[in-house]
Amino acid sequence: MKQLRRPEERALCDMADRIADSVGSRVFPAQMADPAFRTELADFMRCAMASITAVAMGQSGAVPAARAPQFGKWLAEQGCPVGTVRDAYWLAMRQVLDQWTAFGFDDGASVPVDQVTRVTSAALDFTERGVRYAVEAHDAVTAALDGNGEPDRCDLVRSILSDSATIPAAQAEATLCYPMSASHVSIVVHSPDRNVAARLLSRVQSATQAQATLMLALTPLRWTLWLGFAGRGRPEIVRTVRTALVAERTATAMGGPRTGLAGFRLANDEAWQAERLRTLLRSDAAALVFDDLALDAILLRDPPAARAFALSQLGELAADSPRAERIRETLTVWLTTGSQTATADQLGIHLNSVRLRLNTAGEALGPGGLDRRTELLTALRITDAVGAAALQRGAERPGL
Repeated sequence: MKQLRRPEERALCDMADRIADSVGSRVFPAQMADPAFRTELADFMRCAMASITAVAMGQSGAVPAARAPQFGKWLAEQGCPVGTVRDAYWLAMRQVLDQWTAFGFDDGASVPVDQVTRVTSAALDFTERGVRYAVEAHDAVTAALDGNGEPDRCDLVRSILSDSATIPAAQAEATLCYPMSASHVSIVVHSPDRNVAARLLSRVQSATQAQATLMLALTPLRWTLWLGFAGRGRPEIVRTVRTALVAERTATAMGGPRTGLAGFRLANDEAWQAERLRTLLRSDAAALVFDDLALDAILLRDPPAARAFALSQLGELAADSPRAERIRETLTVWLTTGSQTATADQLGIHLNSVRLRLNTAGEALGPGGLDRRTELLTALRITDAVGAAALQRGAERPGL
């Protein structure tokens, strides 16, 4: 049987991505604004295409549907109705058949009729069994969620977060089994898996001795957690929760602590501000803490404008090179301490090296360039946060 070559494999991946985008825009238009949702849907579609293609190429084995229950469970936890399961599968199948007939190989040969027949059979089999398994999983999860009142709790929390709740705080506390008067830490867990979120919540509560917890799936691919604390200072809470999250190594973003009903909303907003920085920061830290990133959240509110500002202020000092990075580091410490001696001590380098780097920076910035302390520190902070490589994308600048 003919084997797919690498260009053909890439073409099939591209086909899967196009189908995922089309299905997502029609079945999940709101969720497709989330890059993580798009990635997950595209990954599922690529797995489906690989299975269907294996049968179409005459390879033995039935089309697996191992991911179907996971797909149905995930959609149920995100509050998507069961109809979206069927719609996604059948729309994807129709598009697979439409696009496969136009698929050609590198040698210019079109897809043989017998392969089209096998693709049709494989796609139907995959879809029929996938829908059945996914719907069964969706129904089971939905029944469990309905049994513990999770949809009602999600609706209530969404209304609290949007400041549109009409019920008294005491009633909200009774419904959620969570005290609104506490000091709240909000944690966004970057995972669609309930077990991952529940395990993390249990461990963090144990490590921090939080008095109350709340866990809900309010958005696709992520869980939102709250920890309630009483009688403890903000620095202590931030320190203990940060330490617990770092130890878990799960992708998380933390906001708070903030107190009261307004604090419940603010802590969640801070957590999401930190989470939105995940794709912008060059750091690969799993745990993002708003207290550490508050300034970055402001500076990167408009990422293209922030990058343009940093480039305009630093010029060739923004180059993505080891030499430029050393000069930026030296310049940052010097602007912060105001002392060449302190800069040399902090960086562990000779005083002459500091003077040489600052002279190089002065020449690159031009007359009076080193006097723009606020602008330079801001540009250096942006560059350190996103990385020089991100600044240089799409921009032609002379390098050092």
